[in-house]
Amino acid sequence: MSRLNPLFNYTDQAWVIMVSGGPDSMALLELCRQASVRPFVLHVNYNARPTAKRDQMIVEDYCRKYEIYYCIEDGIYPERGNFQAWAREFRYHCAVELVHRFHCEGILTAHHCDDVLETYEMQKQGHKNAGYYGIRREGKMFGVRIVRPLLGMPKADLIDICKNHEVPFGIDESNAKPVYLRNRIRQQLAQQSQEDKQRMIDEISQKNEVIAAENAIFDTLSRQNELHIEDLDDNRQLLRSWLTNHSSRQRFASTFLDEILKQVHSIETFEIDLNSSEKLLVQYRKIRIIPTAETFKITLDTVEYLDYGMFAFAERGQPREGISFLSEDFPITVRNVQASDAIKLSFGTKNILRWCVDRKIPL
Repeated sequence: MSRLNPLFNYTDQAWVIMVSGGPDSMALLELCRQASVRPFVLHVNYNARPTAKRDQMIVEDYCRKYEIYYCIEDGIYPERGNFQAWAREFRYHCAVELVHRFHCEGILTAHHCDDVLETYEMQKQGHKNAGYYGIRREGKMFGVRIVRPLLGMPKADLIDICKNHEVPFGIDESNAKPVYLRNRIRQQLAQQSQEDKQRMIDEISQKNEVIAAENAIFDTLSRQNELHIEDLDDNRQLLRSWLTNHSSRQRFASTFLDEILKQVHSIETFEIDLNSSEKLLVQYRKIRIIPTAETFKITLDTVEYLDYGMFAFAERGQPREGISFLSEDFPITVRNVQASDAIKLSFGTKNILRWCVDRKIPL
């Protein structure tokens, strides 16, 4: 068993195990027990199906039998938004709390090889340009380490582990209903041969190798303080990586990134707020992060050569920094530049942002 049990890599370590009572997570729990992992079991009962209480009892009975700590949480769906997304976030929040409470290494989940294939098929059907195909072996959620040690094992092997070691498990009848896309894909994959599944696994590996090579290049580019539009090359993943490295904001929706990629080709200079303290500036075919300017507005009855904090009047400077006032111009108001501002020239008016760009005046 030691040769086949991947949980021996975590012997004597404390981990939170999310256990639904199904064959996958019950097999993971059994493998943890055999490998002398110190599990802290979390079971979330959403009370969303008739057999929910049965699955809870399976988990409770197993943990009592082997004197394993367990925690039962009732998930009360707020009846708004996507149930699957809400349920996932709820159970991970609960798991993270247990990690901190018991000073665990992180969270172990029972994702397996079939889950990898399902996820890959969903990515293909959704025409997603993924940063990684399938499921990563390790990741983080809310700053806590998540490890999926069973990705190399098919579901059939996990069921065999339960049966061979007389580990009880329940079958979630909702998985057979074609309500969710994943369920429909699961049913389609069940009809495929092992050879077809192996070809999919090889395909996933090849695609991830290409992504890894690209990421090595992205890593260099994403660490630059300024990124050239030509280097960006309409790549959403590079833009996300660059923003994550340079902004205090860490999550960016794909639609938000796509809008930036669209605008960099249609507008030469523009700003996009990232949060209350930062904005993205696109200027001179480069992008960079700049602090959000403090809003100011000052009215002056005369010019004094003073530093007002946000701006200053000086007797000397570059010719392009000069400005003339007549007595009838006063009082004057000095404030932040706005996108709609225009400057009056001898031949007409021009947008102030465009005028500054033409003269290489940084904004």
